Amino acid sequence: MEKGLFRKMIVLWLFVLVWTYPFAATYGAEKPWPKGISIASSTVGGMYYIWAGGWAKLLINKLNINASVESTGGPSQNIGLVESGKSDFGLVTVGPAFEAIQGIEWAKGKKHENIRAIFPTYPSYLQTYTLAKYPIKNFRDLTGQIVSFTGAGSSPDVFGRRFFKDLEINPRRIVNVGVGEGNDQMKDGLIHAAFMVAGLPNPPAVELSATFDIRIIGFDKKDMETLMARYPYFAIGSIPAGTYKGQDKPIDTLTIWNAVIAHKDLPADFVYSIVKATFENQEALVAIHKSSVDTVPVNIKNINLPLHVGALRYYKEKGIGIPEKGIPPEYRP
Repeated sequence: MEKGLFRKMIVLWLFVLVWTYPFAATYGAEKPWPKGISIASSTVGGMYYIWAGGWAKLLINKLNINASVESTGGPSQNIGLVESGKSDFGLVTVGPAFEAIQGIEWAKGKKHENIRAIFPTYPSYLQTYTLAKYPIKNFRDLTGQIVSFTGAGSSPDVFGRRFFKDLEINPRRIVNVGVGEGNDQMKDGLIHAAFMVAGLPNPPAVELSATFDIRIIGFDKKDMETLMARYPYFAIGSIPAGTYKGQDKPIDTLTIWNAVIAHKDLPADFVYSIVKATFENQEALVAIHKSSVDTVPVNIKNINLPLHVGALRYYKEKGIGIPEKGIPPEYRP
Protein backbone atom coordinates (compact mmCIF):
# COMPACT_ATOMS: atom_id res chain seq x y z
CA MET A 1 0.00 0.00 0.00
CA GLU A 2 1.33 3.45 -0.86
CA LYS A 3 2.40 5.58 2.09
CA GLY A 4 0.14 8.47 1.01
CA LEU A 5 -2.94 6.26 0.84
CA PHE A 6 -2.05 4.60 4.15
CA ARG A 7 -1.70 8.02 5.81
CA LYS A 8 -5.13 9.10 4.49
CA MET A 9 -6.72 5.93 5.85
CA ILE A 10 -5.18 6.55 9.28
CA VAL A 11 -6.54 10.12 9.29
CA LEU A 12 -10.02 8.90 8.31
CA TRP A 13 -9.95 6.21 10.99
CA LEU A 14 -8.95 8.76 13.65
CA PHE A 15 -11.80 11.07 12.54
CA VAL A 16 -14.35 8.28 12.93
CA LEU A 17 -12.90 7.34 16.33
CA VAL A 18 -13.08 10.92 17.61
CA TRP A 19 -16.69 11.27 16.40
CA THR A 20 -17.96 7.99 17.83
CA TYR A 21 -15.97 7.92 21.07
CA PRO A 22 -18.41 10.00 23.18
CA PHE A 23 -21.29 7.69 22.23
CA ALA A 24 -19.26 4.53 22.76
CA ALA A 25 -17.82 5.77 26.03
CA THR A 26 -21.26 6.57 27.37
CA TYR A 27 -23.10 3.50 26.18
CA GLY A 28 -20.50 0.91 25.26
CA ALA A 29 -21.67 -1.51 22.57
CA GLU A 30 -25.09 -0.61 21.19
CA LYS A 31 -28.02 -2.35 22.81
CA PRO A 32 -30.54 -4.33 20.76
CA TRP A 33 -33.56 -2.38 19.57
CA PRO A 34 -36.84 -2.84 21.44
CA LYS A 35 -39.30 -5.20 19.75
CA GLY A 36 -42.10 -2.73 20.33
CA ILE A 37 -42.59 0.75 21.77
CA SER A 38 -45.32 2.58 23.65
CA ILE A 39 -46.13 6.26 23.15
CA ALA A 40 -47.84 8.15 25.99
CA SER A 41 -50.20 10.77 24.55
CA SER A 42 -53.43 12.26 25.98
CA THR A 43 -57.13 11.53 26.32
CA VAL A 44 -58.78 9.93 23.28
CA GLY A 45 -59.59 12.60 20.70
CA GLY A 46 -57.09 15.10 22.11
CA MET A 47 -54.42 16.71 19.97
CA TYR A 48 -51.61 14.56 21.42
CA TYR A 49 -53.59 11.37 20.87
CA ILE A 50 -54.26 12.24 17.23
CA TRP A 51 -50.67 13.34 16.59
CA ALA A 52 -49.19 10.28 18.31
CA GLY A 53 -51.38 8.01 16.21
CA GLY A 54 -49.97 9.50 13.02
CA TRP A 55 -46.41 9.28 14.32
CA ALA A 56 -46.88 5.63 15.34
CA LYS A 57 -48.11 4.80 11.85
CA LEU A 58 -45.05 6.53 10.36
CA LEU A 59 -42.68 4.46 12.52
CA ILE A 60 -44.51 1.24 11.69
CA ASN A 61 -44.33 1.94 7.97
CA LYS A 62 -40.78 3.31 7.76
CA LEU A 63 -38.90 1.38 10.45
CA ASN A 64 -41.10 -1.70 10.84
CA ILE A 65 -41.45 -0.97 14.56
CA ASN A 66 -44.46 -2.16 16.55
CA ALA A 67 -45.75 1.09 18.06
CA SER A 68 -48.77 1.50 20.31
CA VAL A 69 -50.37 4.75 21.50
CA GLU A 70 -51.42 4.94 25.14
CA SER A 71 -54.29 7.19 26.25
CA THR A 72 -53.16 9.25 29.27
CA GLY A 73 -53.93 12.38 31.24
CA GLY A 74 -51.35 14.37 29.27
CA PRO A 75 -47.84 15.79 29.74
CA SER A 76 -47.39 15.44 33.51
CA GLN A 77 -48.48 11.81 33.44
CA ASN A 78 -46.43 11.18 30.30
CA ILE A 79 -43.33 12.50 32.04
CA GLY A 80 -43.87 10.11 34.93
CA LEU A 81 -44.46 7.15 32.60
CA VAL A 82 -41.25 7.79 30.64
CA GLU A 83 -39.25 8.54 33.79
CA SER A 84 -40.25 5.18 35.28
CA GLY A 85 -39.73 3.28 32.01
CA LYS A 86 -43.39 2.32 31.72
CA SER A 87 -43.56 4.18 28.38
CA ASP A 88 -40.73 4.52 25.88
CA PHE A 89 -41.80 7.87 24.48
CA GLY A 90 -44.14 10.63 25.57
CA LEU A 91 -45.56 13.87 24.21
CA VAL A 92 -45.00 16.85 26.50
CA THR A 93 -45.12 20.58 26.69
CA VAL A 94 -41.81 22.21 27.55
CA GLY A 95 -43.06 23.87 30.74
CA PRO A 96 -44.01 20.74 32.74
CA ALA A 97 -40.95 18.89 31.41
CA PHE A 98 -38.62 21.72 32.46
CA GLU A 99 -40.18 21.74 35.93
CA ALA A 100 -39.89 17.95 36.19
CA ILE A 101 -36.16 18.03 35.41
CA GLN A 102 -35.63 20.79 37.98
CA GLY A 103 -37.90 19.14 40.54
CA ILE A 104 -39.98 22.31 40.98
CA GLU A 105 -43.66 23.28 40.90
CA TRP A 106 -45.81 20.21 40.20
CA ALA A 107 -42.79 17.88 40.55
CA LYS A 108 -42.66 18.83 44.26
CA GLY A 109 -38.93 18.35 44.78
CA LYS A 110 -38.56 15.15 42.75
CA LYS A 111 -36.04 15.60 39.94
CA HIS A 112 -36.87 13.50 36.87
CA GLU A 113 -33.42 12.52 35.66
CA ASN A 114 -34.32 9.86 33.06
CA ILE A 115 -36.21 11.94 30.50
CA ARG A 116 -34.57 13.27 27.35
CA ALA A 117 -36.01 15.34 24.49
CA ILE A 118 -35.64 13.93 20.98
CA PHE A 119 -37.41 16.39 18.67
CA PRO A 120 -39.82 19.37 18.62
CA THR A 121 -43.40 18.85 17.46
CA TYR A 122 -45.30 22.14 17.28
CA PRO A 123 -46.12 25.26 19.31
CA SER A 124 -49.31 25.17 21.35
CA TYR A 125 -51.64 28.11 21.76
CA LEU A 126 -53.50 28.66 25.00
CA GLN A 127 -57.09 28.94 23.93
CA THR A 128 -60.48 28.74 25.56
CA TYR A 129 -63.57 27.95 23.54
CA THR A 130 -67.17 28.46 24.53
CA LEU A 131 -70.58 28.63 22.91
CA ALA A 132 -71.25 32.06 21.42
CA LYS A 133 -74.46 32.37 23.47
CA TYR A 134 -72.47 32.66 26.71
CA PRO A 135 -71.17 36.11 27.83
CA ILE A 136 -67.57 34.89 27.94
CA LYS A 137 -65.29 37.13 25.88
CA ASN A 138 -62.07 37.15 27.91
CA PHE A 139 -60.20 34.75 30.19
CA ARG A 140 -61.29 36.81 33.19
CA ASP A 141 -64.93 36.23 32.24
CA LEU A 142 -64.49 32.63 33.43
CA THR A 143 -65.17 33.85 36.97
CA GLY A 144 -68.38 32.19 38.12
CA GLN A 145 -68.42 29.72 35.19
CA ILE A 146 -68.04 25.93 35.02
CA VAL A 147 -64.81 25.25 33.14
CA SER A 148 -63.30 22.04 31.75
CA PHE A 149 -59.52 21.58 31.96
CA THR A 150 -59.60 18.16 30.21
CA GLY A 151 -57.77 15.31 32.00
CA ALA A 152 -56.25 15.69 35.46
CA GLY A 153 -52.52 16.39 35.10
CA SER A 154 -52.85 17.60 31.50
CA SER A 155 -51.29 20.90 30.44
CA PRO A 156 -54.69 22.68 30.51
CA ASP A 157 -55.29 21.32 34.01
CA VAL A 158 -51.84 22.23 35.35
CA PHE A 159 -51.70 25.72 33.87
CA GLY A 160 -55.40 26.53 34.09
CA ARG A 161 -55.43 26.02 37.84
CA ARG A 162 -52.26 28.10 38.23
CA PHE A 163 -53.59 30.91 36.05
CA PHE A 164 -56.84 31.12 37.98
CA LYS A 165 -54.84 31.48 41.19
CA ASP A 166 -52.28 33.92 39.73
CA LEU A 167 -54.97 36.16 38.18
CA GLU A 168 -57.42 35.73 41.07
CA ILE A 169 -60.14 34.24 38.87
CA ASN A 170 -62.78 32.21 40.71
CA PRO A 171 -64.79 29.77 38.57
CA ARG A 172 -67.94 28.18 39.91
CA ARG A 173 -66.39 24.77 39.33
CA ILE A 174 -63.52 23.05 37.50
CA VAL A 175 -64.16 19.68 35.87
CA ASN A 176 -61.71 17.16 34.41
CA VAL A 177 -63.22 15.27 31.49
CA GLY A 178 -62.02 14.09 28.08
CA VAL A 179 -62.46 16.44 25.15
CA GLY A 180 -65.34 14.45 23.62
CA GLU A 181 -67.26 14.33 26.88
CA GLY A 182 -66.45 18.00 27.43
CA ASN A 183 -68.05 18.94 24.14
CA ASP A 184 -71.14 16.88 24.98
CA GLN A 185 -71.45 18.57 28.35
CA MET A 186 -71.06 22.00 26.78
CA LYS A 187 -73.86 21.21 24.33
CA ASP A 188 -76.05 20.20 27.28
CA GLY A 189 -75.22 23.31 29.27
CA LEU A 190 -73.35 21.39 31.99
CA ILE A 191 -70.10 23.30 31.39
CA HIS A 192 -69.62 26.76 29.94
CA ALA A 193 -66.08 26.71 28.53
CA ALA A 194 -63.09 24.47 27.88
CA PHE A 195 -59.51 25.65 28.36
CA MET A 196 -57.01 24.01 26.01
CA VAL A 197 -53.27 24.05 25.29
CA ALA A 198 -53.13 22.84 21.69
CA GLY A 199 -51.93 23.39 18.16
CA LEU A 200 -53.92 25.21 15.50
CA PRO A 201 -56.64 24.44 14.79
CA ASN A 202 -57.71 22.62 17.94
CA PRO A 203 -59.73 19.52 16.81
CA PRO A 204 -62.39 19.58 19.59
CA ALA A 205 -63.15 23.25 18.92
CA VAL A 206 -63.40 22.57 15.18
CA GLU A 207 -65.75 19.65 15.85
CA LEU A 208 -68.02 21.74 18.05
CA SER A 209 -68.07 24.63 15.56
CA ALA A 210 -69.50 22.32 12.89
CA THR A 211 -72.89 22.35 14.63
CA PHE A 212 -72.74 25.29 17.08
CA ASP A 213 -71.61 28.91 16.99
CA ILE A 214 -68.53 29.13 19.18
CA ARG A 215 -66.20 31.82 20.45
CA ILE A 216 -62.42 31.51 20.96
CA ILE A 217 -60.96 33.71 23.68
CA GLY A 218 -57.44 34.69 24.66
CA PHE A 219 -55.80 36.96 27.25
CA ASP A 220 -55.35 40.66 27.91
CA LYS A 221 -51.80 41.91 27.34
CA LYS A 222 -51.36 42.88 30.99
CA ASP A 223 -52.39 39.40 32.14
CA MET A 224 -49.99 37.78 29.65
CA GLU A 225 -47.11 39.88 30.96
CA THR A 226 -48.00 38.86 34.52
CA LEU A 227 -47.99 35.18 33.59
CA MET A 228 -44.76 35.33 31.54
CA ALA A 229 -42.95 36.96 34.46
CA ARG A 230 -43.70 33.82 36.47
CA TYR A 231 -43.45 31.25 33.66
CA PRO A 232 -40.66 32.39 31.30
CA TYR A 233 -41.15 29.47 28.89
CA PHE A 234 -44.30 31.15 27.54
CA ALA A 235 -44.33 33.75 24.76
CA ILE A 236 -46.98 36.06 23.32
CA GLY A 237 -48.52 34.79 20.10
CA SER A 238 -51.62 35.24 18.01
CA ILE A 239 -54.26 32.88 16.66
CA PRO A 240 -54.65 34.07 13.05
CA ALA A 241 -58.05 35.27 11.84
CA GLY A 242 -59.98 32.50 10.10
CA THR A 243 -58.43 29.68 12.12
CA TYR A 244 -61.91 28.82 13.37
CA LYS A 245 -65.34 29.21 11.85
CA GLY A 246 -66.68 32.70 12.57
CA GLN A 247 -63.34 34.02 13.87
CA ASP A 248 -62.81 37.19 11.85
CA LYS A 249 -60.03 38.75 13.96
CA PRO A 250 -56.66 37.58 15.34
CA ILE A 251 -56.72 36.55 19.00
CA ASP A 252 -53.79 37.41 21.28
CA THR A 253 -52.73 34.62 23.59
CA LEU A 254 -49.76 32.76 25.08
CA THR A 255 -47.81 30.04 23.26
CA ILE A 256 -45.60 27.19 24.43
CA TRP A 257 -43.66 24.50 22.54
CA ASN A 258 -44.25 20.76 22.57
CA ALA A 259 -41.74 17.94 22.17
CA VAL A 260 -41.35 14.19 22.22
CA ILE A 261 -39.31 12.78 25.10
CA ALA A 262 -37.67 9.38 25.51
CA HIS A 263 -36.08 7.41 28.33
CA LYS A 264 -32.34 8.07 28.43
CA ASP A 265 -31.50 4.35 28.36
CA LEU A 266 -33.03 3.66 24.95
CA PRO A 267 -30.27 2.66 22.48
CA ALA A 268 -28.60 5.65 20.86
CA ASP A 269 -28.73 4.29 17.30
CA PHE A 270 -32.41 3.39 17.82
CA VAL A 271 -33.33 6.94 18.85
CA TYR A 272 -31.15 8.37 16.08
CA SER A 273 -33.03 6.28 13.50
CA ILE A 274 -36.40 7.35 14.88
CA VAL A 275 -35.49 11.05 14.78
CA LYS A 276 -34.12 10.71 11.25
CA ALA A 277 -37.19 8.81 9.98
CA THR A 278 -39.51 11.39 11.57
CA PHE A 279 -37.92 14.40 9.92
CA GLU A 280 -37.48 12.66 6.57
CA ASN A 281 -41.19 11.80 6.47
CA GLN A 282 -42.61 14.98 7.94
CA GLU A 283 -45.26 15.18 5.22
CA ALA A 284 -47.00 12.17 6.77
CA LEU A 285 -47.38 14.12 10.01
CA VAL A 286 -48.61 17.25 8.23
CA ALA A 287 -51.30 15.07 6.64
CA ILE A 288 -52.46 14.15 10.16
CA HIS A 289 -52.45 17.75 11.41
CA LYS A 290 -51.12 20.87 9.71
CA SER A 291 -49.41 22.09 12.89
CA SER A 292 -46.70 19.55 11.99
CA VAL A 293 -45.27 22.04 9.50
CA ASP A 294 -43.24 23.12 12.54
CA THR A 295 -41.84 19.63 13.13
CA VAL A 296 -38.46 20.50 11.61
CA PRO A 297 -34.91 20.07 12.99
CA VAL A 298 -34.11 23.77 13.43
CA ASN A 299 -36.95 24.17 15.94
CA ILE A 300 -35.02 22.10 18.46
CA LYS A 301 -33.66 25.49 19.59
CA ASN A 302 -37.10 26.20 21.10
CA ILE A 303 -37.08 23.17 23.39
CA ASN A 304 -34.23 23.83 25.88
CA LEU A 305 -34.43 20.38 27.47
CA PRO A 306 -31.51 17.90 27.67
CA LEU A 307 -31.40 15.76 24.53
CA HIS A 308 -31.06 12.02 24.18
CA VAL A 309 -27.55 11.23 22.96
CA GLY A 310 -28.96 9.58 19.81
CA ALA A 311 -30.93 12.72 18.96
CA LEU A 312 -27.88 14.90 19.66
CA ARG A 313 -25.95 12.88 17.08
CA TYR A 314 -28.59 13.67 14.44
CA TYR A 315 -28.55 17.44 15.08
CA LYS A 316 -24.75 17.50 15.07
CA GLU A 317 -24.74 15.79 11.67
CA LYS A 318 -27.12 18.45 10.37
CA GLY A 319 -24.93 21.24 11.73
CA ILE A 320 -27.69 22.55 14.01
CA GLY A 321 -26.54 24.44 17.07
CA ILE A 322 -27.80 23.08 20.37
CA PRO A 323 -28.59 25.41 23.32
CA GLU A 324 -26.54 24.73 26.45
CA LYS A 325 -29.58 23.26 28.21
CA GLY A 326 -29.90 20.76 25.36
CA ILE A 327 -26.57 19.07 26.05
CA PRO A 328 -27.17 15.73 27.84
CA PRO A 329 -25.89 15.60 31.44
CA GLU A 330 -23.62 12.73 30.35
CA TYR A 331 -21.60 15.21 28.25
CA ARG A 332 -21.42 18.08 30.72
CA PRO A 333 -18.27 18.74 32.76
